[in-house]
Amino acid sequence: MGSDPVKRTFDRAAGDYDIIRLQIIPKVREIERLVRTYVVFPKNRKVRILELGTGTGKWASGVLRRFPKAQYHGIDFSERMLRVASDRLKRFSDRILLENLDLNRETPTGRFDLIYSAFTIHHVRNKGTLFNRLRNLLEPDGRFIYADITVANSAALEALFLENWKAFMRNSPWPNRKIKTIIDDHLENDIAETVEAQLAYLKDAGFRTYDLLWRHEKFAAFHACK
Repeated sequence: MGSDPVKRTFDRAAGDYDIIRLQIIPKVREIERLVRTYVVFPKNRKVRILELGTGTGKWASGVLRRFPKAQYHGIDFSERMLRVASDRLKRFSDRILLENLDLNRETPTGRFDLIYSAFTIHHVRNKGTLFNRLRNLLEPDGRFIYADITVANSAALEALFLENWKAFMRNSPWPNRKIKTIIDDHLENDIAETVEAQLAYLKDAGFRTYDLLWRHEKFAAFHACK
C-alpha cells in the first residue's frame, strides 16, 4: 500500500498509533462519528465487512461489538499493525480474518456488504483501478465508505491547508522537527488527490451513486453505493 519507507513508518508507529492519529489528523473523531452513522445493518444480519488498512483494529472492535453476526476481513501492509490488531480482536477470533496485503500489488478476494477505509487510499497509486475492483467485490446493495487525505485544486489554497495542518499539530506534543518530518513525508510519499478526482474515479468505476460526505481542508470522507 506504499513504498518500503512508508511501511517502516507504520511498523514503528503501531504501538502508539491510536494516540498519534488524534494528534496528527484534524477532526478525526468527528470523521469517525460521521462515518459510523452510515454503517447501519440489522443486528441479526450476517454482514460481511472489508476494511482497507485495519491499523490497530480500533474501528473493527467497535463494529464487531455493534454487529454480533458480522464477519470482518481486515487488510494492512504493516505486519506490526496487524499484530496489534490481532491482539485487540482476540475475543472476536471466530469472526475475523486479518491479512497482510499491499493494495498497490493485489486486491482482497471475497464478497462484501460494506468496504470501509480510513486514511489508507492515499497510499494507492492507481485509485481508479482499485475502485473498479472494489465495486466488483460488493454485493448488489453494497456500500463503499472511506475517509482520506486530499489536496486542494489550487496551489495557493493547498499551501494554506498545509499551514493550518501544521498549526493543528503544534497544539499537540509534537516538536517542530517532527511536524516537518510528517509534512515532508506527506509531500514525498503520499499519493493524495483532489476530491473531484476521487469522485470521478468512483463514477468511472460504475458506482450507482457516489458523493462527498464531509470535508475539512485536506481531509474528506466519501460514500458510494454499488
